[in-house]
Amino acid sequence: MTDFVETGGKLHFIHIGKTGGTYFVNNMPPGIRNHWHHMQLGDLKVENRDNHKYIFFVRDPVDRWISAFMSRYRLGCPSHCHLGEEGEMRTFHLFPTPNSLAEALGTKLGKSSNALTYHTHRTTSFYLKDIDNLRAEIDHVAFVGDFRSLKKDMASIYSSMGLPPPSLPSSKAHAAPPLPDKYTSLSLLGRCRLEDFLASDYEITDYLFEIGLIRERFERLCDGEAYLEALNDEGGTRGTDGGEDGVGDGDGGWESTYLNARTIDCEAPGACETVYGHIVQGDLYQDIDRGDGTY
Repeated sequence: MTDFVETGGKLHFIHIGKTGGTYFVNNMPPGIRNHWHHMQLGDLKVENRDNHKYIFFVRDPVDRWISAFMSRYRLGCPSHCHLGEEGEMRTFHLFPTPNSLAEALGTKLGKSSNALTYHTHRTTSFYLKDIDNLRAEIDHVAFVGDFRSLKKDMASIYSSMGLPPPSLPSSKAHAAPPLPDKYTSLSLLGRCRLEDFLASDYEITDYLFEIGLIRERFERLCDGEAYLEALNDEGGTRGTDGGEDGVGDGDGGWESTYLNARTIDCEAPGACETVYGHIVQGDLYQDIDRGDGTY
C-alpha cells in the first residue's frame, strides 16, 4: 500500500456498522476519505479506478448483529444519541432483547422487524453487496481490518502508508456499556436462526480468510444437526406472537410510547435514559452498572 499511496493512490473507507469504524475514523491516518455509512463496495464512479482502493473492517457476523441491535436499542448512546424511526421503535417494543428477535427471524414478522432497524439490516453483505461483487472488486481492496485486532490492524495501516506508529487512545469513547446476560446471550434457536440469516456474511468472511485478508475464520456453532435440533425444540415458535420469554406484549401500545419519546431532546445530558423509559419495556439502564453513573 505504501507504493500505491506514494504514487497518488486514493484510499476510501467503507464504514460497516459496529465493526470499530467510529474509532477508526477518529484516529485514521491523513489521506483516507471517510464515506460513513453511505458507500457500498464498488460504488465509486471515478475515472482511473485503479487509482482508488477501499479499506474496511469486519467482525463476527453474530456479534456484529447483537451489537447492532443493542446500539439502536440504546438509541445510539453513549456517543451518537438519536431517536429512531417509528418502525424501529415498534421492533423494540415487540422484541426487547436480541434473542427474542433472533428467534423470530424465521418468521415474516421477525424479518420485517429486523429490516426496520438500521444497523441490523445493514449487514456486512449489505455494504459489500455479495460474494460475487467482492470477488469482482477484490483488486480494489487495499486492506481489510478485523475487529478482534482493531488497534493492531490500525497500526498496520499506518505502517503500510509509510507513517510512524500511531499513539492510539482508549477505544471506550463509543463503546457500549457493560450489559447483563439477557441482552447478550442467545438460545440455540436464536443462534442458529442468526447464523442462517447471516449466511452471506459468513460466506464473505470465509472468503476473506481464504485469500489471506483476515487471519482467522469467524466460528459458526450451528451445523446441520444443531440447527435441526433447534428447529425441533418446543420453543421453536417463540418470538412470533409476543408475550413469552422476553418478547413484548404484541403489536399494541408502541405508538403512544413513540410519540411520548419524540417530545424529549435526546441530545440533552442523561436524556436517553429518560427516553428509554418511554420507548421500551424493560430495565436496561437500571441493570447496567455504569460505575461513575455517566456515559
